[in-house]
Amino acid sequence: MSIIKQTQHATGHKEAPTPYGAGNIACAIFNYSFAAAYTAATDIIALGYLPAGCVPLTVRAGSTALGAGATMDLGFMSGDLGSTDTTQTSGDELVDGLGAHSTEIEATLADLLAIESVDYHRPIGLKISQDVTADAAKTVSVQVFYRPA
Repeated sequence: MSIIKQTQHATGHKEAPTPYGAGNIACAIFNYSFAAAYTAATDIIALGYLPAGCVPLTVRAGSTALGAGATMDLGFMSGDLGSTDTTQTSGDELVDGLGAHSTEIEATLADLLAIESVDYHRPIGLKISQDVTADAAKTVSVQVFYRPA
């Protein structure tokens, strides 16, 4: 069973920008601070969402001091945006098992091209491979550039 930790984007208190016209590109930046301990590799951080009708162009993630050997999976969650259902899963469509200790990583073009648009907001989840002790200086930031499909 997963513990779902949510940012303000994931709860709907902040909105990601939505591009409305052909050729428009938008960017959302989702941040998470480990001010509270991330206690298990099964925990999921609901970071934000990819707006309905959009496809990702570039996804970059940066982290600070999460622990030597830590890896990160970043992908779409199985539940609805804002859900705290502990049976939700989070995939690895955007980033799969890449190093997450004080580094910057970028999703591969092949992975991003495989993602099609859907008619609902897709929650983006993050899983870290190991425990992360509480420290507000430990953070993850994810930058998502996207466009209407």
